[in-house]
Amino acid sequence: MNPAPRKHPPRTSSRHSWTARLALLVASGSVLATSEITPSTGYIPSKELPGAPLRVTSAEPVVIRTLLVRARAGQPEELQAEGQIIVKATVRWRSTDAHAPHQPWFQVQFEDRWGRRTGDSTILDGPEVTQEMEAGIGLREGCRLTEACEWPVTVLFALQDNIGAEGTVDVEWSATGRVSVEGTSDRPKGFTVEVLEP
Repeated sequence: MNPAPRKHPPRTSSRHSWTARLALLVASGSVLATSEITPSTGYIPSKELPGAPLRVTSAEPVVIRTLLVRARAGQPEELQAEGQIIVKATVRWRSTDAHAPHQPWFQVQFEDRWGRRTGDSTILDGPEVTQEMEAGIGLREGCRLTEACEWPVTVLFALQDNIGAEGTVDVEWSATGRVSVEGTSDRPKGFTVEVLEP
């Protein structure tokens, strides 16, 4: 008499387990991705503020501009607002000595009541080479829209000094403010955002 065939446990449970794990993993990834991109998707931008061209020199290596990001609702709202500022710059290094080996760095920095932060930095490639920069920071203090929200910020255009490289940096720049409103996916009625140079 042949022995009775051994019964194997059904594999559907393991498949279901794998399917469940995979679904859970995908769902977790979706939640993670959503949480990472949500803060940057709900921002309402201002019109771009074109700044006056400026020149930074090895003799005066820092040029300062003071900006203000302002947001207001058409009527007072018990909503929390958070801001950002983005500065775009086109820079061109002009060395007084075309054969000088030094390549200084150039930075766009920001300063508010929380301190100074570097937004972007680049090595100036060479004479007459045009380079694009974009720097942005979050304005750390939230504000309620019961009245106009204002975030003052100082922008510093800084050239590395004391490295033996003499020259100038011509800078064309612009600034944009962005503000998000918590607790709503809709733009509050009459809501405006602007960035200005007081």
